[in-house]
Amino acid sequence: MDYQIGEYLVHPAFGVGSIKAIEKMIVEAAEPTLYYRVAFDDITIWIPVQYRQQSIDRLHPSVRPHAPVRPLTPKSELPRYRTVLSSPPVPLADDFRVRQEGIESRLKQGSFQALCELMRDLNARRVGNQLNKYDSTLLEKLRLSIQKEWAVSSGISEEQAAFEIEQMLSSR
Repeated sequence: MDYQIGEYLVHPAFGVGSIKAIEKMIVEAAEPTLYYRVAFDDITIWIPVQYRQQSIDRLHPSVRPHAPVRPLTPKSELPRYRTVLSSPPVPLADDFRVRQEGIESRLKQGSFQALCELMRDLNARRVGNQLNKYDSTLLEKLRLSIQKEWAVSSGISEEQAAFEIEQMLSSR
C-alpha cells in the first residue's frame, strides 16, 4: 500500500476515511513500524504501511483475511457503477441461510462493484416486500456506505449522491 496524507480510503466496517498522518509506533515490544492514521466519521484507526500480502497469500483461502482497506473508487469509474445500479437485479435465494451465505460471500469481496450489485439486488427484494430485519439493516448500511463513497468520489453532497443512487435503482 502506498498512500499519501490526505488520500481517502474505504474500510469494510468504517466506510470512507482520510489519511491524516503516517506515524511510527511500537506495538507489543516489536520493532517500530510505520502506520497510516486514518480518520473516519466516528473513529480513528492505524493501518500498517507495510501490509504483508506475501504471508497472507500463503494462507488457505478459507482463512485468508481481506485487505483492511481499499482505495476510494475513482470518479472516472462511476459511470460503470451507474450501469450496475440501474441494471436488472439478480434474484436472491428465498431460503434465509442460503441467502445469508451468498450475501456474506459478496461482502467479503469488498469491492465497490460487489457492494453496488448487492445493494441493487437487496433493493429489488425490498420493492417486493421480501426483506427481513437482517436484510433491511444491511441494505440501509450499504446505502449509507455507497452514498458516502459516491459523494466523496464525485465531489458532490451526500444528499445529491443519495438522490442519484435512488434514481438509478428505480430506473429499471
